Amino acid sequence: MLELLTGKVVTDPTSGFRACNKDAIDLFCKSYPDDYPEPESIALAMKLGLPVMEAPVKMNERQGGRSSIGGFSSVYYMINVTLAIVLVCWVHRGDK
Repeated sequence: MLELLTGKVVTDPTSGFRACNKDAIDLFCKSYPDDYPEPESIALAMKLGLPVMEAPVKMNERQGGRSSIGGFSSVYYMINVTLAIVLVCWVHRGDK
């Protein structure tokens, strides 16, 4: 979805780790997404022309607990994330 709306490839838009430059910090201090911050913040940064890069990290398998996303909730999550990204891109369609 991000590639379709922004023209840029992001392989993992759901990872929570972020490193930001001053421009991104200024933006996110004023407007940081509440509902699905990881993919929405990437879409917002891309639509506003900020640099977005990915760096590989080693992820370890979950040691305990359960994911909050599974079964029907995974479908609900994907629909809502898609709508949130579309909305971010639509609201900022002419911004740069």
